[in-house]
Amino acid sequence: MDERDRRIGEAEALATGRAFTVTSHLQVVEVRGDDAPTWLHDLLTADIVSLVPGTACRSLLLTPTGRIRADLTVGRVQAGFALLQERDIGDDIAAALRPYVLSARVELRPSTHVVITTCAEPATRSSSVDVAPSHLGVGRDLLPDDLAEAGAALTAEGAVKVDLERLDDLRVRLGCPRIGVDFEPGALPAEAGLDSTIDVDKGCFLGQESVAKVRRLGHPPSVVRHVRADHELVAGDQVRAEDVQVGRVTSAAPSPAGWFALVRVPWAAAASQLRASDGRVLLDVPTRG
Repeated sequence: MDERDRRIGEAEALATGRAFTVTSHLQVVEVRGDDAPTWLHDLLTADIVSLVPGTACRSLLLTPTGRIRADLTVGRVQAGFALLQERDIGDDIAAALRPYVLSARVELRPSTHVVITTCAEPATRSSSVDVAPSHLGVGRDLLPDDLAEAGAALTAEGAVKVDLERLDDLRVRLGCPRIGVDFEPGALPAEAGLDSTIDVDKGCFLGQESVAKVRRLGHPPSVVRHVRADHELVAGDQVRAEDVQVGRVTSAAPSPAGWFALVRVPWAAAASQLRASDGRVLLDVPTRG
């Protein structure tokens, strides 16, 4: 089996619940206290108060000008909330939120939990906490008290452990943009492809007025597009529109149907037919849901 086939097979195993990975690039912050639901709801972009234990959503912490400070997954657990965030990319969520505690009945504390991500339904274990969907938008993120015990339980259920890189392959196939890879801290939600993380019906959140202004009066300077091709794509490859270089591939992964990629292009090419640097067509992947 060559490297491409191995990558595809392990990503397929993840996608179908036959594999799991230790998601060591994520850090966890616990948020507890009587005011935690409404406090987080007023600060972050997503609908937090509607979460029930065992559920999760992707959300953002924005600057007053509507730019991304932190990209995180908010999981509702019995003891409060678990905030999952990439390590060392963007503002540390605990440090960024702490100045807003003031008199709110809220406690923020770093967690020692290591995250496991799987698309399978985990066996019931009183020592573990799990939330769905995972930070990829599918499957579940587990926060076990004992990492070795949780891994052994998943293995006993027939799942195999795969490298973290295969989780990234699945992410690309799903079209899930990643901070520090497909967009940078300081990007607008719209240019990062993360408008879905914003609850436009709720009252207020940090940066709300700026987000609304972009939506009403303008557009972001660039966008992330999810594409596929029948030939190999590599991060860093040039992307062209009408024989002009307009952007580049930011992430790429193989699949049984070819290659998937996320590409970043300027707004002027947001709806253009994209091609690889050799002229071969890149097809847009329909949006999930």
